[in-house]
This record gives sequence, C-alpha cells and structure tokens, in this order.
Amino acid sequence: MPNTTTEFYLPSGISYAVQLISFEEKNETLVATIEVSPEVWDTIDMVMLFNLTWENRNPGSVSGTKPLQIEMFYSADLYAEFKKSNLLIMDSKVFLEASKEDPIKSTKNWFITQVTEEVELPEGLKEMGSLREGFTTTWKK
Repeated sequence: MPNTTTEFYLPSGISYAVQLISFEEKNETLVATIEVSPEVWDTIDMVMLFNLTWENRNPGSVSGTKPLQIEMFYSADLYAEFKKSNLLIMDSKVFLEASKEDPIKSTKNWFITQVTEEVELPEGLKEMGSLREGFTTTWKK
C-alpha cells in the first residue's frame, strides 16, 4: 500500500499529519477526505482549522477518541485562479508531495464539510459493514 501520509500547515509553519483517503476534482472544486488522530482532531476542533468555526457547525458531535474522517473542499477562489493559470494540483500523488509553501497545503484554504468517526457495532452486525456518526457544516452543499 502506498504511503498516504501528508501534512497541512499553518502560516507559522506548524504542521499537522494526516492520512489522505481520497482526493479528486468534483463540481468545479477539489474535494479531499483525510483521516486524523484524536490528538490532531483536538487541535483542529479547538483552533478551528480548515475554517471549522463554531457558527458553521451543524448539530451533531464526535467523541474524538478514535480516528476521525474529515471531508473538505478547496477554496473556490484559489481553485479558479490556479485552474486558469494551469497551476492547480489535481493528482493525489502530486498533492501528497507538495511543499508546505504550496497554498494547497494550507489549513486556511480548505473548508470542512463533514466530520465522522466509526461507531462500534454489536458482534452480530459487524459483518454487515460499518457505520459512521458525526456532524456536517454549513459548507456542505
């Protein structure tokens, strides 16, 4: 399995390690799903990284005790600007290797749409699949 670990950065250069689950161009934007540890989630939640402000959260919650999956989209303005100038990163391998100076790796240029964690299912239901719970944001369309 290829290494899907990458980092997002604050303007100060502080980094946050994530696992990239998916990365694609969809509906005139870039959409990514990442997985973060409970420790990274604590920072995202409290510092409101990825534009996850309190007023943009819909009802729901996560325990923050298990790995969390975060779905998000890239800034519409930057998407349009970089697409027009042919500088938009659209390949997941290139995204994983992008430098910390690239705007695509900045926490301020992404908008969280959904945060979920896996629910522990009873033994009789585990073979049927998995279930996730959490919350969406006002950014989810």
